[in-house]
Amino acid sequence: MGVSAKEFVEKALSFEGYREKNHASADLEDFQADAGDGNHTIFQQISVGWTGDQWCQYFVDGIAVLLTGSRDAAKRLLCQDGLARMTGYTPDGSTCFKNAGRWYQVPEVGDVVYFYGNVSSEGRKRICHTGIVAWVDRGSQTFGTVEGNSNSNGFTTNGGCVAQHEYSFASVGGDSRVNGFGRPRFNEDTDSVYIQIGG
Repeated sequence: MGVSAKEFVEKALSFEGYREKNHASADLEDFQADAGDGNHTIFQQISVGWTGDQWCQYFVDGIAVLLTGSRDAAKRLLCQDGLARMTGYTPDGSTCFKNAGRWYQVPEVGDVVYFYGNVSSEGRKRICHTGIVAWVDRGSQTFGTVEGNSNSNGFTTNGGCVAQHEYSFASVGGDSRVNGFGRPRFNEDTDSVYIQIGG
């Protein structure tokens, strides 16, 4: 059986408050143990088998692995089937959705949102952060996300925890903060069970 958008969002939200660890030897499943800035998380561990890299894409990948039960099934869900391993790299993650014809400018619950911004180490702008759309309010033209490698007090592309954020539809497109949305291959029977607000 496939995964629904509702299940994807609920699993992601269940990790709100999870903190990255200082050491790979830490209890990666514990939400608060060894909290620090070492980029060691359970999400990267279950996605590729090691830790220590920036982990916003690995948060998305890890949620997919937890729900589908395997890396191969998670790659299919996230349109990464052609890759040797789960990517962990946001430009590649977004490209997989684009190549699969599953890239949009208007969010739906369960979409994988990709953010555009400065990458100081590279001295240029590119897709540099990601998360999962948790709710959409068409009336107020806003949407909420749950993001890994974020923080609880504002947007960042390299934070230390899983946190929720809110954005405007006006922030979507091109070089704007929100570059676009990748739509996972949810189960056709259940992907209409959205947490939508408004019509």
